[in-house]
Amino acid sequence: MKENMTRWFRYTAEDVKAAQAELDELAEQGWELAELGIFTASFHRAEKPRRCWVEPARWTSIRRKDEQARTDYLALCDEAGWDLLDEEGGLFYFQAQPDTNPVPIQTDGSLEWEMVLKKSLWNQAYTFFYFAIYCTAWAVGQYFHDRPRVWEMFFSNGVMLIEFLLLLWLAVNLYLGVRVVRYRRRCRRAAEEGKEIPVPGRRSARLRGAVPLVYTALGLAIALSFLLTLSSQSSSYELGGRLTTERSAFGQSTEYREF
Repeated sequence: MKENMTRWFRYTAEDVKAAQAELDELAEQGWELAELGIFTASFHRAEKPRRCWVEPARWTSIRRKDEQARTDYLALCDEAGWDLLDEEGGLFYFQAQPDTNPVPIQTDGSLEWEMVLKKSLWNQAYTFFYFAIYCTAWAVGQYFHDRPRVWEMFFSNGVMLIEFLLLLWLAVNLYLGVRVVRYRRRCRRAAEEGKEIPVPGRRSARLRGAVPLVYTALGLAIALSFLLTLSSQSSSYELGGRLTTERSAFGQSTEYREF
């Protein structure tokens, strides 16, 4: 029987309940969380796996007031039997202290909504919408400042590719922002009705956890497309033909065509 396991494990703040559900399921199967990476988590077999508790990280700024509040909160959790194992992806990962079986840090869905999720989900949605609003405002401002003709924006294949990638980046942010707003409404409704906080689907939550990889790929593609647009071309007619020289950030190419 396998004693150690490493698997994909990255969740965002709005999918904290999906992370909690997966850790609880693995603990039932005899797996104890050992270490968290950027996109993976390592587990090992244990006779009595120590339970974990996951919640959005609070007091993440460096202000003295927030640092003190964070220290006091972690001290209270320590007294209650929970050690902070790691902080990853905007989430606190607590683990029960050895030979203890502490109660969950939050046991009341309404209280959890008011004290933790309400502000956390709003901050998450604001982050996504801020980028979308900023990019839209910048693009509109540039358009009215430069007053380009519509067809001028389609002269270059490289420019068209950059525009498409930026729109794709914007679409991803809008999708994630709208999703957070919808989930926040579900949480608020559940809290008002005295029900448990809804758990997002694991498969979709894992896809959202991979969004940083999508951003990285889009960023690299945009940078590459931008470098490709930094090119110049010159032509000269020699020996009954045309000599075309093209220079770009990646080198120089020469083409000769005989008439």
